[in-house]
Amino acid sequence: MVVFLIFSIPAGALLYFRCMYPGYYEGSEFWRPYLRGIAAFAISVLPILLIIDLYPVLYRQGPLYARFLITDFLLFVIAALVLFFVWERRHINVSYGKPLFINIAAFFTGYISFVGVFYAVINVSNLNSYRLFAYPVFLLVAFWLVSALVYFYFVTGGWKRYLSLVLLVVPPLLYSLVPLLKITGFEYYALACAVLLVALSVSLAMFLTKRRLIP
Repeated sequence: MVVFLIFSIPAGALLYFRCMYPGYYEGSEFWRPYLRGIAAFAISVLPILLIIDLYPVLYRQGPLYARFLITDFLLFVIAALVLFFVWERRHINVSYGKPLFINIAAFFTGYISFVGVFYAVINVSNLNSYRLFAYPVFLLVAFWLVSALVYFYFVTGGWKRYLSLVLLVVPPLLYSLVPLLKITGFEYYALACAVLLVALSVSLAMFLTKRRLIP
C-alpha cells in the first residue's frame, strides 16, 4: 500500500507533463528545473523534519487541524516557494506563455517528487488510508495549483499578482479538513470531502487549461 504513497506523486506529475507537453518533456526546458526542484527539496528536508518533530501534538480539533495544515502542506509549500523565488527565479529567462509555466511547474514537480518517501518514513508506524492514498493526491493537485498561481503572479500586474500569492493557502486550508474529519471519527464525511475536493480541484485545473489561462 505504501507503494502508492511513494510513487504516485512523481509518476502522476511526470505522466501529466508527458501527455500535455511532450515536446518540453523530452528537452532540457523541463528536466533542468525538475532536477533543481529535487535539489531544493534536499536542501529543505532537514529543517522541515526538525519542525515536524518539535511541533506539539494536542488532541483537540483546533490544534489538530493546525498541525495537519502546517506539517502536511504549508511547510512544503512555504519551503518550495522560498527556494523558488530565491534560487529558481534567477534561472528563468522567459516572461510569458508555455515555457514560463513549464519552468515553474517542473521545479515544483521536482520538489514534491520525494515527499512521498519522506512522508512514509516519518509516519511509518502510523500510516492510514488518508496518508497512503488521499495525501499524495492532495499534494499533487495542490502543487499544480501552486504552479498555476505562481504563473499568474508573473503574468499579471497590480493587486492581482499579490492576490495570487494569498490564494496559495486556500488548497491547504481545504485539504486539511479531511484528516481532521478522519481522526475525529467522521470517516464517511472525510471520504466524501476528499472526493469532492479532488473533483473540484481537477475541474478547476481543466477549466483553467481549457480557457487557456494556463498555457
